[in-house]
Amino acid sequence: PIWAFVERHPAAPDAAEAMLQLAIADEFSGREKEAVERYAGIVKGFTDTVPARKARGALRRIESVGKPLALAGTTLDGKQLAVESLRGTPVLVHYWATWCEPCKVDIAQIKELYGKYGPKKFAVVGIALDTDKQALAKFLAQKPLPWPQLHEAGGLDGRLAEELGVLTLPTMFLLDVEGKVVDRNLVIADLEKKLEEMVGQ
Repeated sequence: PIWAFVERHPAAPDAAEAMLQLAIADEFSGREKEAVERYAGIVKGFTDTVPARKARGALRRIESVGKPLALAGTTLDGKQLAVESLRGTPVLVHYWATWCEPCKVDIAQIKELYGKYGPKKFAVVGIALDTDKQALAKFLAQKPLPWPQLHEAGGLDGRLAEELGVLTLPTMFLLDVEGKVVDRNLVIADLEKKLEEMVGQ
């Protein structure tokens, strides 16, 4: 098992990746305290590695509630967009990819709510983690979305995913009108209720 490998070879390059897998398993089965300790251990022990960058981002994500979300990038049509520029409106940040089927289910529901509330009451920023930009462009040409999509090379191993330790898709953040994170692990079923609380009808 992974933990045995990590115990036997704590300094091996593969140990950082193995520890990251353990931390992810902890986080997504509700053992957040253990996950935080593991993520912090990876950051400390394997400073300049890819797993350390992901772990640092995961710590930032876990600790993000109540804080402004510093996130910026380039949209598919080449414009610069900073999430902070959308203050004054609740913002949903949706990490997704065309190969992620549950993400597409989410998109259909987000689109419905976006139509219901309109961009003045509800802003959405998509972060498309496709490595194949052409597949993404083709998908969006067939099913255009009315909100911006940030995209950079690298997918789940790229900067946009690493900065907030996005390790699984879909991942959604909900921000309040001040740009602070209200929910860092939003499930689509809760989105409408939370929006209603924030903006009303």
